Amino acid sequence: MLISVLCLYRSSVPVSCLQAAEPVQPIPLLSTSVRYVNGLKEDDSLCDAALQSGRILLFHRLSPLLQRTERGTFRPAAFNSSGREPLKHRTSGGEPQKQRTSAVLLGCSEQNQAEFCLDLGELDQAAVEEECEGNFVDLRKSFFLLTGAEAPLVSKGQALLRWHQTSRFCSATGQPTHRNQAGSQRVCSSTGTIYYPKMSPVVIVLVSDGKRCLLGRQASFPRGMYSALAGFCDMGQYVLNLTCRRTKSQHVDLHTSHIFSSVT
Repeated sequence: MLISVLCLYRSSVPVSCLQAAEPVQPIPLLSTSVRYVNGLKEDDSLCDAALQSGRILLFHRLSPLLQRTERGTFRPAAFNSSGREPLKHRTSGGEPQKQRTSAVLLGCSEQNQAEFCLDLGELDQAAVEEECEGNFVDLRKSFFLLTGAEAPLVSKGQALLRWHQTSRFCSATGQPTHRNQAGSQRVCSSTGTIYYPKMSPVVIVLVSDGKRCLLGRQASFPRGMYSALAGFCDMGQYVLNLTCRRTKSQHVDLHTSHIFSSVT
């Protein structure tokens, strides 16, 4: 058996499918876009101004909003904060401005337009879908509908939104934490301890005999969906040790002959 190992850093959900890797273009150190995004993270007033003219990707309970294009493909639905108002379908007592300022910074486009993500989980899902002419789709399913840089963008958005939803209180004091305008950090209201979004290292393993690949599935997967073997790295664990554990622990029990490391 031949094994190819892809070491990743996971920030949202387990890897559910493999896609051909695209050539990575070198990014100039401290490019204009990097400086711009860093400035938005450090200056709340600058970030607030960027939000007024930025693009917002919408989510509903961590599921991204997708729209069908004229070609029949799908794309993430993004709206200009100052333009069309998809927040008018609000819950009783809700304020669109308050919801808009809950948006989290994702980055910026090639034209240096700030991009944000926003979860509308408190609003009526059907009403928002009708207003925005799209549908909220489970993140894993959306991977099969999106192409290029769109899939990593919605994955990053869900990861950041999930982190904010689960990090509202300090793990040491139990006191509330407060985010900055960009959503790049949260600070304990009692001690001032700063928390940043976490990433967890994972490994996905492609097992092959040269002609066939071994795939598995969980009971929670949609019908017809399979995945390469994957799992989290424990603290201090070598990637190759995890590779062997993955091939034996998931009811596979294979004897491997060659292991190739692909990407880290």
